[in-house]
Amino acid sequence: MSWTSIAWVMPKKIKTLGLEKFFQLNGLKNEWDGVLEKIAGGGFKNKSKPINLKNNVLMVDCLNSVWANELKMREGRILEEIKKRNLRIGVEKISFIS
Repeated sequence: MSWTSIAWVMPKKIKTLGLEKFFQLNGLKNEWDGVLEKIAGGGFKNKSKPINLKNNVLMVDCLNSVWANELKMREGRILEEIKKRNLRIGVEKISFIS
């Protein structure tokens, strides 16, 4: 019997089970406020949260329509910051909803 490292097995199992996007989205959720703080300042903290990723479109729930509009105007910079952080989530567009 040979032993296999869990660090080697888990990524393959996650991919096999189709859970890769789930874990990538969870990683982005954990860094979301940091992304916004970097591009827009601390006033944007806790005003929105990513809720879903489908067809490379990230759905972000916002506190209200004013925050959704503010974030929409910064979409390009948010996408750049996500790519800089190398989250490997494949977001091409963001839909801000309230």
